[in-house]
Amino acid sequence: MQKMRELNDNGFTCFTRNYIELVNLHNNVLFHAVSVVDVQLDKIQ
Repeated sequence: MQKMRELNDNGFTCFTRNYIELVNLHNNVLFHAVSVVDVQLDKIQ
């Protein structure tokens, strides 16, 4: 039973870490997209 709990904890930790990385990646992509749009708007004006 103890072993099962350890496995669950490890799985959850791994999932959480992957989720955080995914969110960070998503934020970086959004930030990059916003930066590109800002540059484009500057060129238009």
